[in-house]
Amino acid sequence: FTNRKHFKPNTAYTLEINHPTLGQVKASTRIPALPKLLLIDTATQNFQGKEVLAVTIKWHDDGNTSNLYFIEALKELVKLNRYFYYGGIRYNYDNPQAQHLYERVKDLASVKLIRDTVAQNKFVRLYMYTRDNNSENSRIDNISHPFRRIFIPNTSFTGQIYSTTVFVDRQFLIAAEAKQRGRIRIQLKSASRELYDYLLEYEKYKTDFGTIPSTQLVSPTGNIQNGLGIFGGSSRRERILYLDTLR
Repeated sequence: FTNRKHFKPNTAYTLEINHPTLGQVKASTRIPALPKLLLIDTATQNFQGKEVLAVTIKWHDDGNTSNLYFIEALKELVKLNRYFYYGGIRYNYDNPQAQHLYERVKDLASVKLIRDTVAQNKFVRLYMYTRDNNSENSRIDNISHPFRRIFIPNTSFTGQIYSTTVFVDRQFLIAAEAKQRGRIRIQLKSASRELYDYLLEYEKYKTDFGTIPSTQLVSPTGNIQNGLGIFGGSSRRERILYLDTLR
């Protein structure tokens, strides 16, 4: 099931599908309110002998409910389009013939080389480290190990301002090849209970995979009645960092 609808924060939703032979599938969730983000700050540090980007995130918990937060770091791949207009026609600068034309007419006042960064809708997940003992990662695995997400419930700071720092390995931030260039998205998400529990179980499943017998692995459980998967959501705040050279 897919839907292009954008869900609204602080709103409850129900999914219901009826099939003449397979019966009814139903699930409910509530999208939390947007996190009250106060700060996302970055600095270069050394963590466990590695050069990392330390990202400090500070937010204000609203204190009205059991809020569940997680932090993600993604690299969104982009490409750089370069073009110019001449005689009312658009030319792709990366075309050899267009480059030759540009060199002949570039001194004209009406000719300007335009650079446009275009998202490719491709993302690379960046692993993170944490020293936060309030995170639920500390009960999944040794917190000196990298994680896909950092999970933080508000049980210890309900209604208060909270700050935590995550560490991203710098070798994954700056691309060695042009096709891997992009922008970094640091995201703080307030998640529905259904999504939070599912992703937390998934984190544990991926951590345990290969370390314990497959027969003992517990697959993440969803909230779809008479079906499989998860129906949940989150509200997010983010900061976008440009570390690759895009030109």
